[in-house]
Amino acid sequence: MKINNSFLFTIVAISLCMSTSIGAQSIEKVWEIKVNDIFPKRKVISSFDQNYLDSISEEFSPLLLEDKLIFGSTDGEIKTVDVNTQEIEHILKVPIRINKAYLFGKHGLIFGGYHKLNEAYYFCSVDLNKKKVLAAFKHTETLLPFSYWAVIEKKKKFYVYDPVKGRSVYTQNEPYSMVKQVFTPDKNRSCFLTGNQEIIDLVLPKFGASIMLSPKSERNDVLEFNLVRKLDKDMVADNINGNTLYYHRKKGSIGQYNVETKEVVWERTYFKSSMDIRGPHVFEDSLFYLVSYPRKEGDTEFVGKLIALNKKTGQSFWLSADLPYRNFSITQFNQSILSVDKLGKLLFLDVADGHVRQSFLVGKGVSKPVVHENQLYVLTKDKLYRFVDKDWKFRLSILSDKIISRFLK
Repeated sequence: MKINNSFLFTIVAISLCMSTSIGAQSIEKVWEIKVNDIFPKRKVISSFDQNYLDSISEEFSPLLLEDKLIFGSTDGEIKTVDVNTQEIEHILKVPIRINKAYLFGKHGLIFGGYHKLNEAYYFCSVDLNKKKVLAAFKHTETLLPFSYWAVIEKKKKFYVYDPVKGRSVYTQNEPYSMVKQVFTPDKNRSCFLTGNQEIIDLVLPKFGASIMLSPKSERNDVLEFNLVRKLDKDMVADNINGNTLYYHRKKGSIGQYNVETKEVVWERTYFKSSMDIRGPHVFEDSLFYLVSYPRKEGDTEFVGKLIALNKKTGQSFWLSADLPYRNFSITQFNQSILSVDKLGKLLFLDVADGHVRQSFLVGKGVSKPVVHENQLYVLTKDKLYRFVDKDWKFRLSILSDKIISRFLK
């Protein structure tokens, strides 16, 4: 849909008039809740339960659905926290030790975890409104979120699962094994890496949904598998946007690759083979990576550093101090990249040079933060926090994006 020029001019004019920020100290803490209030500590029944003393797995990150944060515990409890009233609601209990959660559209919800009896890994689709488990299936490999669907692969057979209905709606044989999802910022694109180092674009045609849901359908070629490029054996695909692939090699280098021309644009060494790497988060001309030291025996947390690189050359802009974390992703909030320090302070690092814009003492064990517009939710080992950024420039940019996307529909 074409947008009226006068409308765009109005948006730009308002942005310029309101561009004066409240200042660097625009972030405020709204509230905090003890994790023990959400999941009270339980008694240890056996020595086996010693491994699950933490009520929330260090791998788990909450989900935000409208005005409720969704949690799952290592004891299988599913609860929600209302972000406005802080009311805690028990939904149901499932027989898995929850460590992951996925949201599909506005209603599809899947939890993953190890079964309490046989320790096999299961996925459970749950209806929050009806407070019941729709279905559960055992699967130890990759689950690929695909818009409103979940896609899994078993022995080169691909299953499309409907989380809302709690059942598989389509099956297709293909000569690929799905090893990992390759992140892409394109919401209309899903990519995965095969066991043969092939990057595959998974495509569901617009008419595909109706075909899959039709009980009379005999189509066996609804899903399209487009080969993007086969990579070198030691390359690990991290992020793909158009023809630009960001990758790392196990020996310690980070690089940019053009999948169309098969050319390495740049490659630089920033870590050792024994280290772990996450990212990149791409913002304007910068790439942000989290590089972790090897975890030593007895360590309760990982420790790493944030590295900011020039997207065009791979040269470093800045390097953070040591960052202790449990389950952490590279998260941007307005003009800051989030980090934590050894004292348990949540740091807001300036995207340009890494200096600390603001900080809040939140405690240790910070998990992957949740960002929604100008709201930020941070889970630590002991507490849950809500922050708000009152920067007018930031709030106006969110409003402008909303209005423009509405007119583009």
